[in-house]
Amino acid sequence: MNTDLILTGLFKTLNKPNNRGEKKHYFKLYDMHKIKYIVFLFPILLSACKKEQLLNPEKGTSPVNFNIRGAVLTTDTLELIFNNKVLGTIPAGKVPFTGGLFTPGDKIQLRKKADGKIIKEFEVAEKPFNQVKNFFYDGATLSDNIVLTPVSNPDNMGFRFRFSTTFKDFYGGPVDLEFLDVDDNTYEIVPYIKVKNITGTFGDFIEFAPLKPDHSYYLLVYKAGTEDLPYTSLENVSDDAQSNPYQRFLTFTDFKKGDSQLLSISPYLSEKNKVLQGYDMSDLSAIFK
Repeated sequence: MNTDLILTGLFKTLNKPNNRGEKKHYFKLYDMHKIKYIVFLFPILLSACKKEQLLNPEKGTSPVNFNIRGAVLTTDTLELIFNNKVLGTIPAGKVPFTGGLFTPGDKIQLRKKADGKIIKEFEVAEKPFNQVKNFFYDGATLSDNIVLTPVSNPDNMGFRFRFSTTFKDFYGGPVDLEFLDVDDNTYEIVPYIKVKNITGTFGDFIEFAPLKPDHSYYLLVYKAGTEDLPYTSLENVSDDAQSNPYQRFLTFTDFKKGDSQLLSISPYLSEKNKVLQGYDMSDLSAIFK
């Protein structure tokens, strides 16, 4: 895909009037705070009936306080398994659970209730006493590398990205995210940064410099190592998504200095599973703070 053609198409789209002759309303923007995903947070009950009673006691071993927090973006129900027993489910019950005492070396599994498939196993470490394991599950990928990295410069804004989609013609590999710095008045476009090889797990931490007034960052998504859309067929990709495959990522007013986010990116899909213009962008960082 020719980048110059994309940028030219973006410039033309920004200046093309709508049916009412209004230029400023034609360019459809998908801002970061407009998120479709509903994120469920379920701290899991890992405790015995009494805090001082270990589920798997061993003489001479000091217990640890072990907790699991999960963000689930799927209709799947997950079960929490210890010693072949179900401790709880995700979504959980009506009571918000906190965690409990375990013996170092204990192994706790996450299992899909529908088919019994084990999707993750956590092992309790000896130290520290208070332990928290965070995970994210979207129905296809489970990611437990959930780390909120602070920015090195308080004027910057930081991100860890992941990309995932259920679109049937997605090619199935990593994607590259290219970011553009666009002047909102003159529409001058300057390439800013390309973040490579983004998958369903959160990638490396990237810091963005502050925007100038009346500037915005825009996003393009490519099949990794190319300038092509990440699909095996364009039959179910809308004309707008093909000719102008961009996304308004951040505006000057939306830029939050010092903030660190975990951003999940997915293409917009219609009810008929057709790719539309723009991307859903969901910040999951609040769940794990």
